[in-house]
Amino acid sequence: MSYKHFTIEERNSIAYGIKNNKSYRQIAKILGRTHSSVSREIKRNIFKGLYNPAYAQIKYNIHKKKCGAKLKFTNELLFIINKGIKNKHSPERIAGRLKKVKKLPAVSSKTIYNWVYKGLIDGISRKNLRMKGKKKVKNETRGKIGGKNIAQRPISVNSRREIGHWEGNTILGKDGKSALLTLVERKSRFTYLFKLEGKRSDSVEEKVKKLFLRLPLKVFKSITFDNGKEFSKHNKLEEGRTLNIYFSNPGCPNERGTNENTNGLLREYFPKGSDLNKISTEELTDVFLEINNRPRKCLNYNTPLEIFTLYL
Repeated sequence: MSYKHFTIEERNSIAYGIKNNKSYRQIAKILGRTHSSVSREIKRNIFKGLYNPAYAQIKYNIHKKKCGAKLKFTNELLFIINKGIKNKHSPERIAGRLKKVKKLPAVSSKTIYNWVYKGLIDGISRKNLRMKGKKKVKNETRGKIGGKNIAQRPISVNSRREIGHWEGNTILGKDGKSALLTLVERKSRFTYLFKLEGKRSDSVEEKVKKLFLRLPLKVFKSITFDNGKEFSKHNKLEEGRTLNIYFSNPGCPNERGTNENTNGLLREYFPKGSDLNKISTEELTDVFLEINNRPRKCLNYNTPLEIFTLYL
C-alpha cells in the first residue's frame, strides 16, 4: 500500500480547519484523506501545544533527506561520471547508461547533480553542465506587502469543487525589465495573461480591474498571489467586492501549483531571456486562445475554455 505525504498546502489547510473548530473528519473530507491520517499528522506535529504546519514541514524535509540507501563512491564510478560530463553527456544520460550496463552501482541523475554541486567529482563543476539548474535562495529578502496568508484561505478551495478561485504571478522577461501577469482559475485552468507596463503594481491593478469588467462577479471569489511587490495594491482590488486576496508563503511556489504549472506551459511560447515588451496584442491573443483550447488530462481531456464557459 502506497502512502502519500501531506503537502505544505494541506498542512496549512489543516491548521486553518483546527482554528475554525472543524473536526478531523470534516478536514479529512475536504482534503480527500482518511480521518485517521489527519489525526496522525496532527498528533505527530504538535509544537508548544498547537499543531504547527511549518514545524511539520521542517520535520518532513529532515526525515526525507535521511531516506534511501547510502551509496559509496568508487573510483571507477567517479571516473565514468567525470568522463561522461567532459564528453558533454548530461547527468540523465550518464545515469541511464549506468542503469543499462548494470556492472556498476546505478545512480540517479539527481545524485550526479548533487555530487557536482558539492564539488565531489574532481575537475568538474556546475560550469561543465549544460543545464545549470537553479541556485537555492537561502533567505527571502523581499519586503513584506501585508495581506492575508494562504493559511487563512478556506480549506474548501483546495477541493476545486467550485469555480472562482484564482492563482496569479508574473513571468519575467530579459533582465527582469519586462513582465507578463498570469491569472489561472483553479477548477477550469482557464488562463488570462496581460503585458505589464510602467510601474508594475499600478499595471497589475489596472489589468485585474479590467478583467473584473469582462467577467461576471460570481467567478471571482479569491485570488492567491505570490509575494512580489507588484501585488502590493491588493487592497484596492478587494475594495467594494466580495473577493478575498491571499498570499502564498515565501519560497513555496507549490502553494500556487496550478499557476506555476501554467507558467511552465507559457514558457514554451515565451522562453527565458525573451523581451516581453516586444510581444504584440495579436501574439498575446493567439497564445491566450491556444492555451485555453488545449485539452488537459486533469480535465478528462476537456479544454479550460469548455469547463470555464459552463459556469458563465
